[in-house]
Amino acid sequence: MDGLQRGASVDEETEPEEPKVGDCCGEGCNPCVYDIYRESLKRFKAKRPHGISADSLGLDKIEFKPFRLTIITPQTKDTSIYRFESSERISIKIGQHLELLVPCQSENGVKEVVRKYSPIAWTDTSFDVIIKRYANGEASKYFDKAEPEDVMSWRGPYGNFSYRKDDQEQLVILCAGTGIAPVIPIIRTIVENSEDETTIKLLCGSHTLEDRLLMDTLNELKAFWNFVFTHYVTSNDGEAGWGEKVIRGRIQETDILNVISASNKKSKVLICGSDSFCDDMKETVRKTGADFHCF
Repeated sequence: MDGLQRGASVDEETEPEEPKVGDCCGEGCNPCVYDIYRESLKRFKAKRPHGISADSLGLDKIEFKPFRLTIITPQTKDTSIYRFESSERISIKIGQHLELLVPCQSENGVKEVVRKYSPIAWTDTSFDVIIKRYANGEASKYFDKAEPEDVMSWRGPYGNFSYRKDDQEQLVILCAGTGIAPVIPIIRTIVENSEDETTIKLLCGSHTLEDRLLMDTLNELKAFWNFVFTHYVTSNDGEAGWGEKVIRGRIQETDILNVISASNKKSKVLICGSDSFCDDMKETVRKTGADFHCF
């Protein structure tokens, strides 16, 4: 009920507060706290059409808007980076996500589903998302047929993640698979700020060496003094490249405890991955007493 209260606005003279991380359970509730938030925002905008300014012209938190797919860049056999462009200016902040409206075939014709993706990079008129295609996934079938010049419908951005360089001395990031997407812009923001001395330690899980995502970006970022990363790979396929730090197996509780406890620095932890991965990571991080944020 707390999430519903935060997602809705009692006083329509005040702009409704966006749901906080964790308010949405991810179980497909109808209505979802985000549905309630959007309805409250719609009523607020209708009542005060000139009272607020849009976050961005090409993106809207209520209505889906068209974006043109311009580039598809394969990453692995089933994962690619998709670039979308708008004719209008857009505004996205680190840690935010967007929603895509996906038309899917069903027994009764076409149904529409909504999928969430975190941009890994963006400009004033475009953004990149990394998408994994699953064998029987509804959205995956849609992207299997996607080609440059296709027009897709997006809305957002959502998410109230905030970062201040003085909040922690060390940032520990625990992610798996495409869970790396929301943290890449955060890492880049920190390391490219010469006044930010926060150290970053990334522990990233994947099934195989070939499944590792955004390796070019990670290798680019590791040139900065305050960023290091370790991959945890559950298979025994192939050999890691020169200078790569790869541990065979899953991210263990002892690994997390050592990274956080071995340093005298005040730590904050970011977590992103599957529901089961996040649950496991949160349980361990709680034992350390460190502040954490789960995407």
